[in-house]
Amino acid sequence: MQRLLEQNNRTKIGAWAVQREDDVSIVLFKTQIAADAEFGPLLHAVLVVTNTADELELELTGKDDY
Repeated sequence: MQRLLEQNNRTKIGAWAVQREDDVSIVLFKTQIAADAEFGPLLHAVLVVTNTADELELELTGKDDY
């Protein structure tokens, strides 16, 4: 958890969050973007989020399932 908070401090786009559902905690990387954002900024945000989440998934699990 500490590591994710430290990464949030260094990240310009997006942030790590913990979502709790019943007894399960899910770690996710998310960002907010304007509903009327143009294609370029939207694509950039999507790529940043997917790449950042995939990097941690690969590091923690050794695979990229999601």
